[in-house]
Amino acid sequence: MVARIRSRALSSTTQGVVKRNARKKTKRPYGKMAARQILQSVRMTRNMHLNNARQAVLQTAELLEEIFLYLPVVDLWRLQGVCKQFLDLTQTSQRVKSAMLLTPDPNLPRPCWKARLNQNTSTYETVVSSHTEQSAWIPGWPEKRRTPAQLAPMLKLREDQMMRPDDVSYRTNSAWRLQYWADEQVRFKVGPDLSSNAPWEDCFVTDPACFSIAASVRLTVQHHGKEYAQFRVTANIKNDDGIKVGEVLRSPMNSAAGMEWWDDGRYFRKSDVIPSQIIGKVEKKFRCKAELDIERSWFILNGMVVPCEEEWLRYRLS
Repeated sequence: MVARIRSRALSSTTQGVVKRNARKKTKRPYGKMAARQILQSVRMTRNMHLNNARQAVLQTAELLEEIFLYLPVVDLWRLQGVCKQFLDLTQTSQRVKSAMLLTPDPNLPRPCWKARLNQNTSTYETVVSSHTEQSAWIPGWPEKRRTPAQLAPMLKLREDQMMRPDDVSYRTNSAWRLQYWADEQVRFKVGPDLSSNAPWEDCFVTDPACFSIAASVRLTVQHHGKEYAQFRVTANIKNDDGIKVGEVLRSPMNSAAGMEWWDDGRYFRKSDVIPSQIIGKVEKKFRCKAELDIERSWFILNGMVVPCEEEWLRYRLS
């Protein structure tokens, strides 16, 4: 009898413990734990809404196009490798293609800039040609009119051209350069790979497009720091549809041009040769590929001037 009573007492005690544990497990969180869970739930919901909004924008070509137009030109070229959707937009949108300098500006005649001396500040300034009277010009200086243009992102102005010996602050003043040089001289920012065609070679050299360029291209054949040969190719490039970056690299090599070269210590000079044929023979001889020397290669933009951002802004606000 006593054993039976004890077993019943133990079973009732066990059942009570089980019920209490069950209540603890189902009991709602409170205090800091509850606040943390609520905040986490709100954040998850907010992130879901933001992600849905992003997806909606990225899947709408018109909205994505507006975003692209706010980006720098170099970023538009990088976006092509993000996904197929971005690549398709850069290839189909006329506005984006224009921003990437893939389509020339058809507006003709184009506005021209001149330079004049401001009598109040004694500094040069650029003015639109049609808004300038002849009396505002400095006597004795030849009148020079140039089309203002934006350079392709892989190009830059030649630094030593922009340097004025007595005042380095003038180096970025296009008005001053209009007085001392006939046209702008341009270099590559980085050395392109001549063995393959890059996508940016379809980019126009300037916006608006230029139609005439005088190129001076230097190439070297070297291996492990040892230079075996040098080439200098000079050519005039013309294209009524506008000149692209790829033409500056390829056209002088594949058409008749003037050429100087040093091959294993010997100097050669010819006025009318096909440079790619001679370069190919030297490359085969030394088993090395010719590379562009960006420090000693440049080309001249005939009839163009490249203003700085400040000058562009002042021109647009005027």
